[in-house]
Amino acid sequence: MRLRHLFLLISALMAAILITLTVSIVRGAWSDLRQAELGLEAMRQMRTLLIAAELASAERGPSNAVMGSPIPNDPEEMPSLQAARDLTDEAYTTLLSALDTRDTPATRDINIIVRRSQAQLKRARQAVDQRASRRGPARDGATMRAAIREMFLVVELLSPGAVALNRTAEQHLPTTTDALIAAHQSALLRELAGQLGSHLIVPLATQQRMTREESVTIERLRGRIEQLRLQLSLSGSSMQPRPEVRAAVQAMLGDYFAVALPFVDTLTHAEQESGRYPVTPAEFAQRYVPSMGVIATLRDTLMEEAIDEAGRVVQHAGDVTLWITSSSVLMLVLLALIWRLLHRRVVLALTQTTELIVKIASGQLDVQVPPTRCRDEVGDMLGAISVLRDNSVARKAAEDAIREMAYYDRLTGLPNRRLLEDRMQQVLASAQRRQTRVAVMFIDLDKFKQVNDRHGHEAGDWLLSEVAKRMRGVLRESDTAARVGGDEFVVLLPDTNSPQEATLVAEKIRQQLEQPFVNREGRVLEISSSIGVAMYPDQADNPRDLLHCGDEAMYWVKKHGRNAVAVFDTDGPPHAP
Repeated sequence: MRLRHLFLLISALMAAILITLTVSIVRGAWSDLRQAELGLEAMRQMRTLLIAAELASAERGPSNAVMGSPIPNDPEEMPSLQAARDLTDEAYTTLLSALDTRDTPATRDINIIVRRSQAQLKRARQAVDQRASRRGPARDGATMRAAIREMFLVVELLSPGAVALNRTAEQHLPTTTDALIAAHQSALLRELAGQLGSHLIVPLATQQRMTREESVTIERLRGRIEQLRLQLSLSGSSMQPRPEVRAAVQAMLGDYFAVALPFVDTLTHAEQESGRYPVTPAEFAQRYVPSMGVIATLRDTLMEEAIDEAGRVVQHAGDVTLWITSSSVLMLVLLALIWRLLHRRVVLALTQTTELIVKIASGQLDVQVPPTRCRDEVGDMLGAISVLRDNSVARKAAEDAIREMAYYDRLTGLPNRRLLEDRMQQVLASAQRRQTRVAVMFIDLDKFKQVNDRHGHEAGDWLLSEVAKRMRGVLRESDTAARVGGDEFVVLLPDTNSPQEATLVAEKIRQQLEQPFVNREGRVLEISSSIGVAMYPDQADNPRDLLHCGDEAMYWVKKHGRNAVAVFDTDGPPHAP
């Protein structure tokens, strides 16, 4: 190998490796950026969902106040309730709009969850309004408890959506897992704190002892709230050094766990000792509800921390992607300039000669070898290529002639027996794999010998070529018609569903061949045909036996009047279709 050829090969290999690595690196960088953007989008949607859940939970406060008021549809409480409802509706609208930014199976599922929660919110509001409008004995604790349960269900229906968005965000941005988990736990803590207050509202409003079910529920909520406090302390420990998170955690512990929960314990102890409560529902709400705001603040702080971290990841991924893409483009441009220089000085002549060799080697023998006056290696190579092309043209012509004689009938241009057997092997093997059927027709020309004897061999040869043309006019491109003897032909029909379908084709051929033939001298030559049909795998499962079955069916036609079609039958003699 000449040095320039070796240099070109090494350069091409190095370029291919470099481009492959560059494309892989750039694609990976863009994939990382895309993953980070999807994670950030999921976090923002999760924040919007948690806000909607919080406002739906906060709506229970004015709802409880309206239901607990002794005045039906208390005019002092209704404005607060309507304002809370407006905020909740706006939050749901914002949430649905955020989910509609990208139409994916996941967002469609979450959209369904949100709309179910929205429908439940409508039912819960109807229950609240019915309770608030009642008078006297109809305003009992049972109806209030039922309405509160309907409000609880609104947030419960949103929970799977928060879990799904949390999982999506963690999948795309695993570095923000701790903050996301803590934010989700804070949102759950806010909901449980709200449920705890709602369960106390009914006894406070009716000034009745708590039912056993309410006592058990309150104790269970207290346990879950304490469990979440421990989980938040553990999961948030890694983020405690951040001032905003540390301040939010301390505010939650100081306002809710140090003040609000002991206040709840005081009320439950008073109820157990005296059966009376020292505060009204309004006084309870004034002291308890503000303390839940610090939990929401902690949730928002944690979500902002997660989103800020995600934003930093996205920014970093974007910077890395931009740097990698720019560097890759610059490197490829420099490589292209170097290649252009080498191409102009060294490679152009070698490339042209290589292309000529490749085309000739692939069989494109009609290429023109450009003349050259150069008496160097390139000129020598072009001269050799010209000789090679001329020799290849001569060799291909000889090969085509040999192939034509070996596999095709010279007179009709149809495949001969050798090529027919080869195609039958291929067609039957394919039919066996695909579980399809194949038909074979054995055709013998009636009265051909008389035509040959009466009009001469030249007329007979012309008649055979015309018979081949008429057969090809009936058959599909996938079918094969072959001449296997003097006046004998075989037709191979792949993908033939039934003997009836095969005999329909055979009948068309028979009808074509019984039409008179008029040669150039105006002589009318009349023949007919006897056709035997056999089916694979019905009568035979190999080419030899299949041809034998078709031959037997054809001879049966010969013995019974000729000019007809018969189908081979393994259970008896051949028969007409």
